[in-house]
Amino acid sequence: SSQAIPEFIVGGEYEHVEQEEELLVLPRASVDVRSLGLERSRQTAGVLGFITTDMFQISVGGVILLNVVVASQIMLQDNERNVHILKVVETGCLYFYIAEIILRIAHHGYR
Repeated sequence: SSQAIPEFIVGGEYEHVEQEEELLVLPRASVDVRSLGLERSRQTAGVLGFITTDMFQISVGGVILLNVVVASQIMLQDNERNVHILKVVETGCLYFYIAEIILRIAHHGYR
């Protein structure tokens, strides 16, 4: 049986990594991801530059998490007053999403 030697491109060169255990050898393409041109541009200049900051990204994640919890609680609640409060919070999340997409389009441009 043959020993699998995975190949990775590092700086345009193949780098062989020896494996201790025997693995099934599957054909796969070796691609240098830097050649794909997928680098993230961090346009932090301008009035809307805060959109690309880590703090804004964490805030968006927090609102998404809050929305998931609120939506699940709406389904589980029997108390109409609690459901009303949760729906107000859910509507606030919707407004946040709308504002976020408008700000992102204004900052990055419509492509």
